[in-house]
Formats: sequence, C-alpha cells, structure tokens
Amino acid sequence: MLIKTRGIVFRTVKYGETSIITDIFTEELGLRTYIVNGVRKPKSRMSASFFQIASLLELVVYEKDQKKLQRIKEVSTSKLYQKIPFSVIRGAVSQFILEVTRKSIKEKEQNYRLFNFLYEAFSELDELPMDEPNFHLHFLLELPQYIGFSLQSTTQPDPFYLDIKEGIFSKQYDNPSYQINKQNSHWINRLIKKEPIHINASQRKELIDDLLLYYKYHIDGFGKVNAHDVLSDIFH
Repeated sequence: MLIKTRGIVFRTVKYGETSIITDIFTEELGLRTYIVNGVRKPKSRMSASFFQIASLLELVVYEKDQKKLQRIKEVSTSKLYQKIPFSVIRGAVSQFILEVTRKSIKEKEQNYRLFNFLYEAFSELDELPMDEPNFHLHFLLELPQYIGFSLQSTTQPDPFYLDIKEGIFSKQYDNPSYQINKQNSHWINRLIKKEPIHINASQRKELIDDLLLYYKYHIDGFGKVNAHDVLSDIFH
C-alpha cells in the first residue's frame, strides 16, 4: 500500500556501501524505519541530503504489515531550513529536541497532534530572528501534553515546590528526592505560563536537569540525553 505523508527525520545511519537506514516520524503512520538502497551513489535518484536529522519531508512510502523495515517511493523537501543547518546553537537545540522526543515515544501509532507540534517547533526554531537560549526549556514543558503527563501552572504565592511524581506544585517540601527546589520551581511555573525569565547558563542547565528527571520518572527506560551535554558547552 502506498501512503502520502509528511515526515520528520529522527535518525539516519549508513548501511552497507551505498544505503542508509532512517527513522522518520510520519504524520500518517507514526514512527517508521525505512531502508533506502543506493542513496549514497553519485547518480542516485534520491539524494542522501534529504535524510539529514530534523529534515521536514514530503514522502510517498510503502506500508506493508509486519515489516520492520519499510521503503520509500518518493521524497521531497516539505520545508527548506534557512538557519538551522548554518547555526551551531540551533543545530544543537534541534538535536536535543529530537533525542528527547525519540526517547519519549514508546508507541509507533499515528499521533497527529504530536506531529504538528514537532513540525511547528522545528519551523519556529528555524524562523526565530535571533537565538533563543530558553527555547528547549519551553519545548521540554510543552512536549508532555502530547504524550500524557503534562504540568499545570499554579497561581499560589511563593514559595512552592514542583513534585515530579504528581506533576503539581505543592506548598509542602516533605520529599526532597521528588521535589524541585523553590527557585527552580518558580522559574518552571513562569515558563509554563509563558512569562519571561532571566537566567544564566548554569541555572539553565540545572533547570534542564530537573525537567529531565521529571521525564525519567514518567517514561520507562528514558535514560541519559547526550545532546544535553553539548548544549551545556555551547551556552557557557
């Protein structure tokens, strides 16, 4: 069966002398793995450049039940990036977004809301007039609402503490192992409400560490996010 769909490239690895295997999150089918034969030959009808990570694509794909590796019939660019490929910071942020999302998705089913959120996030990252050092913080706080464990802001006065088990803010600080300190909880609450915060690189890293702990608690096998180390180096 042939399916026409948009897609976001999550991962691409070389396979053999001339082929690749690529993980693509598709709008119509969810996460799929494709083998593309001969794509690294000089005269291939599909350029390997299409399958750079974070690429936004228009695809016509074959979908065969029970096959682990699917195939692509046609590919073209859905949106041509103007800044991400040429910016160290935006490139690192896009890798961070991809790694967090890939570790968060456990089901391969279609998810229109998640796809559109990711598509718009990459489009926005590319179109920002200047680098936004808190972009990935906003992303970490918005992604959970599309995969089932979102945070809600609070209107109660400071001090309060974010409970990563319950996903709520509490006035009681009685379980430090599962609660984020009051300053970071305050900043997270402001970010959820899309209010500006002014933090330095070390404070940003600490906030990301706290939010990744939240992910690890709610997603089995989430593991370490390697792109976080790259971002920390870039923003120092």
